[in-house]
Amino acid sequence: MLAEIDAQGVKSDYIIHFSHSTTSAEKGSCVLASTLSMNFKKNIDLLGLDYGEQTQPTFHEIRSLSERLYREQGVDTKILLGHKSQRQTDLYNDNRSIEYQYLIDF
Repeated sequence: MLAEIDAQGVKSDYIIHFSHSTTSAEKGSCVLASTLSMNFKKNIDLLGLDYGEQTQPTFHEIRSLSERLYREQGVDTKILLGHKSQRQTDLYNDNRSIEYQYLIDF
Protein backbone atom coordinates (compact mmCIF):
# COMPACT_ATOMS: atom_id res chain seq x y z
CA MET A 1 0.00 0.00 0.00
CA LEU A 2 2.76 2.43 0.89
CA ALA A 3 4.44 1.77 -2.47
CA GLU A 4 1.20 2.77 -4.21
CA ILE A 5 1.08 5.97 -2.16
CA ASP A 6 4.69 6.76 -3.08
CA ALA A 7 3.87 6.12 -6.76
CA GLN A 8 1.35 8.99 -6.63
CA GLY A 9 4.25 11.38 -6.22
CA VAL A 10 2.39 13.32 -3.53
CA LYS A 11 4.41 14.48 -0.54
CA SER A 12 2.19 14.10 2.50
CA ASP A 13 2.39 13.30 6.19
CA TYR A 14 -0.91 11.41 5.89
CA ILE A 15 -1.65 7.96 4.48
CA ILE A 16 -5.17 9.10 3.60
CA HIS A 17 -4.73 12.39 1.78
CA PHE A 18 -5.85 14.36 -1.25
CA SER A 19 -4.00 13.23 -4.38
CA HIS A 20 -4.82 16.49 -6.16
CA SER A 21 -5.86 19.99 -5.14
CA THR A 22 -9.54 20.90 -4.97
CA THR A 23 -11.37 24.13 -4.24
CA SER A 24 -11.42 23.20 -0.55
CA ALA A 25 -8.20 21.19 -0.05
CA GLU A 26 -4.56 21.24 -1.07
CA LYS A 27 -2.81 18.27 -2.64
CA GLY A 28 -1.31 16.16 0.17
CA SER A 29 -3.52 17.55 2.93
CA CYS A 30 -5.41 15.20 5.21
CA VAL A 31 -8.98 14.19 4.49
CA LEU A 32 -11.37 15.28 7.24
CA ALA A 33 -13.01 12.47 9.21
CA SER A 34 -16.47 13.69 8.20
CA THR A 35 -15.53 13.66 4.50
CA LEU A 36 -14.02 10.21 4.82
CA SER A 37 -17.08 8.82 6.62
CA MET A 38 -19.49 10.37 4.12
CA ASN A 39 -17.63 8.99 1.10
CA PHE A 40 -17.19 5.60 2.75
CA LYS A 41 -20.97 5.40 3.26
CA LYS A 42 -21.62 6.41 -0.36
CA ASN A 43 -19.34 3.63 -1.59
CA ILE A 44 -20.85 1.03 0.76
CA ASP A 45 -24.30 2.05 -0.55
CA LEU A 46 -23.11 1.46 -4.13
CA LEU A 47 -22.37 -2.18 -3.26
CA GLY A 48 -26.10 -2.74 -2.77
CA LEU A 49 -25.59 -5.25 0.03
CA ASP A 50 -28.59 -6.41 2.04
CA TYR A 51 -27.91 -6.13 5.76
CA GLY A 52 -31.33 -7.41 6.77
CA GLU A 53 -32.10 -6.22 10.28
CA GLN A 54 -28.51 -5.02 10.78
CA THR A 55 -27.06 -1.64 9.87
CA GLN A 56 -24.20 -1.25 7.41
CA PRO A 57 -20.74 -0.82 8.93
CA THR A 58 -19.34 2.66 9.36
CA PHE A 59 -15.82 3.71 8.48
CA HIS A 60 -14.91 3.88 12.16
CA GLU A 61 -16.26 0.37 12.83
CA ILE A 62 -14.04 -0.96 10.05
CA ARG A 63 -11.11 1.09 11.38
CA SER A 64 -11.69 -0.33 14.86
CA LEU A 65 -11.84 -3.88 13.49
CA SER A 66 -8.63 -3.30 11.52
CA GLU A 67 -6.91 -1.98 14.64
CA ARG A 68 -7.87 -5.10 16.60
CA LEU A 69 -6.83 -7.51 13.84
CA TYR A 70 -3.47 -5.78 13.31
CA ARG A 71 -2.85 -5.60 17.07
CA GLU A 72 -3.41 -9.38 17.31
CA GLN A 73 -0.61 -9.75 14.74
CA GLY A 74 1.79 -7.64 16.81
CA VAL A 75 1.58 -4.46 14.72
CA ASP A 76 2.11 -1.15 16.54
CA THR A 77 -1.37 0.19 15.83
CA LYS A 78 -0.68 3.55 17.45
CA ILE A 79 1.70 4.31 14.59
CA LEU A 80 -0.56 2.67 12.01
CA LEU A 81 -3.56 4.79 13.01
CA GLY A 82 -1.45 7.94 13.36
CA HIS A 83 -2.36 8.59 16.97
CA LYS A 84 -0.29 10.71 19.32
CA SER A 85 -1.16 8.68 22.41
CA GLN A 86 -1.64 4.99 23.16
CA ARG A 87 -4.74 5.94 25.15
CA GLN A 88 -6.40 7.22 21.98
CA THR A 89 -5.51 4.02 20.10
CA ASP A 90 -6.82 1.87 22.94
CA LEU A 91 -10.28 3.37 22.38
CA TYR A 92 -10.29 1.63 18.98
CA ASN A 93 -9.44 -1.68 20.66
CA ASP A 94 -12.89 -1.85 22.28
CA ASN A 95 -15.20 -4.11 20.25
CA ARG A 96 -18.24 -2.77 22.14
CA SER A 97 -19.40 -6.40 22.52
CA ILE A 98 -19.91 -6.60 18.75
CA GLU A 99 -18.09 -9.46 17.04
CA TYR A 100 -17.43 -9.54 13.33
CA GLN A 101 -18.45 -12.40 11.08
CA TYR A 102 -17.10 -13.47 7.71
CA LEU A 103 -19.54 -13.00 4.84
CA ILE A 104 -17.51 -15.25 2.54
CA ASP A 105 -15.52 -18.43 3.08
CA PHE A 106 -11.76 -18.26 2.67
